[in-house]
This record gives sequence, C-alpha cells and structure tokens, in this order.
Amino acid sequence: MLTILAIAQTVVLGHRTSRPETLTPAVAIGDDLSSLVIKDSGGETVELGGGYKTLVLVFDPDCPHTTRVADDWASWLDEQKSEGHRTIAVSLGAPATVARYVRDKRWNVRVGTVEPAAEGKGEHALMQRSPWVFVVGGDGVVVAEGHGIRLAEVAHTIRVAGGAG
Repeated sequence: MLTILAIAQTVVLGHRTSRPETLTPAVAIGDDLSSLVIKDSGGETVELGGGYKTLVLVFDPDCPHTTRVADDWASWLDEQKSEGHRTIAVSLGAPATVARYVRDKRWNVRVGTVEPAAEGKGEHALMQRSPWVFVVGGDGVVVAEGHGIRLAEVAHTIRVAGGAG
C-alpha cells in the first residue's frame, strides 16, 4: 500500500514539475495593460489607460461561473452611473456571440473582444480567469481585481484609481 502511495506521489510531483513554464501569469494588481488591444462591438479600439479609469468585466459565454453571476452583474450595471469612469465587458469569443450574450443577459455595458494573443502579449493573461473584474487606472495599470462575484467590492475602488476620470 505504501509503495502505491509513493508511486502516486512521484507521478503527481513529476507532472507538476514537468509542465512547461510558458503559461502567461494571470493579470494582477500593478500590471500595465495600456498596450492591450480591445475591440468594441462597433469595431473601435478601446485603449486601457489613456487618461480614463476603466472597469473591465471579463467573462466567457460558455462558462457556468459567468452564468451564475450574470443576473447580479445585470442588476449592478443597471444601478450604476459611470461618472468619472467607463465600463467594458470583455470576452475572447466571436464578436457576434459575445454581443448576443451581453444583450440576452441585459447587461447595460459596452462590449469588447480580444483577439487570441501573439506570443508575449497580455490578452491571454487578462482572459485566464472568468468571470473576473479589473479596475484599470487612467495610466493603464491594474489597481484592483477579483472574482466576478465581488463586482461591487472591486468596482468601489474606481473612485481612488489613478489617472483622470
């Protein structure tokens, strides 16, 4: 029995250490996203930073966790006024699919998509967790982030985010 346990531990440990370290780390507080390219549903480029505080709602239409927070996000978005900041919901999905999902969920928000990233870009890192919320200061630097269930708590920090409103 101990032999089987030792073999299992060796296999698990070997798997953990043999994984390639090419995975992009998830976006965290302090990361600069000013070079990230987001296209809104009208095809316009949205620059994170550029003097605008931005609340970024990351979601995946196929993610059951996104579905669980969708109604809460709709309620929160209906109650908010975006004074001094802008809000954009972002996904990796096809633009038409993403826009339809947001419309069906009744999210009152600008919609954007990111293209699959080229090597070394930050798009995949931004989209690694879903649903997730980021507050990006006017300088393009992440000042707060958290799980989508914590939207109101994370979004509250927009008042103190860096940069112009």
